[in-house]
Amino acid sequence: MNEIDFENLPPILRTLLVSDGTVTKLLEAYYGESIQVKRLFHGEQPAAEDIPALEIKQGDPVLHRRVLMCGIKTGTIYSYAQSYIRADLLWPGVRDDLVQGTLGIGELLRGRRVETYRELLTCQLGPANEFARDLDVKEDDLLISRAYRIFVGGAPCIFIVDKFPVRPFS
Repeated sequence: MNEIDFENLPPILRTLLVSDGTVTKLLEAYYGESIQVKRLFHGEQPAAEDIPALEIKQGDPVLHRRVLMCGIKTGTIYSYAQSYIRADLLWPGVRDDLVQGTLGIGELLRGRRVETYRELLTCQLGPANEFARDLDVKEDDLLISRAYRIFVGGAPCIFIVDKFPVRPFS
């Protein structure tokens, strides 16, 4: 992955990369269509490796989600998100909503009025490679990605990597 030339990105991609709001609502506002969260994987499992952003060690339990954000009218795939969640830090209603997995995490936290702080960790640019199939792009198509974590009650609770194919935003 390479450094990003922010000045030459479409404004919506610049906004998505630095936003601490919900991706779903930003996409809906920009494209004027409802966004569906399509679940690719969702399950609680032992962490395959250490996740320093969440202070999780290999083998610790973690809720792992992989989803696509798709336009309901157009079917356009706007983003791929992979998240790791320390469900033990969330109260039962929020944990139950996450397990159902039908809403974006930002929407769910906002709907449940969970006070959070988001910390952007990285932004990168590179080829789609192994994400090409899920995003319905070519392997050499460019993706912009960001990694961030969400603190709940002062503790790092959710680690998310969002990937946006550049083409739909150009």
